[in-house]
Amino acid sequence: MEELTQGAQELARSIWREQLPEGSPELAMVDTRNGLADWLSNRTVAQDWPATMALFNAAAAGDVGALAAVRTEAGLPLLV
Repeated sequence: MEELTQGAQELARSIWREQLPEGSPELAMVDTRNGLADWLSNRTVAQDWPATMALFNAAAAGDVGALAAVRTEAGLPLLV
């Protein structure tokens, strides 16, 4: 996942964890490279893969609009 910064990968994993109910067997996939790639490929926040990665990178770098977009697409509240 060279396209995503370390911060963007951590953000994506954090959002994914928030989506999952406690005790979900899917939680084991969160920290795997393939699991994260699969989860990201299902995101509809942008029109294509490069745009999705760019949005996660921007969100991890502090872009509030990008963070709002990725959290909203994931069905999560804007503020935690």
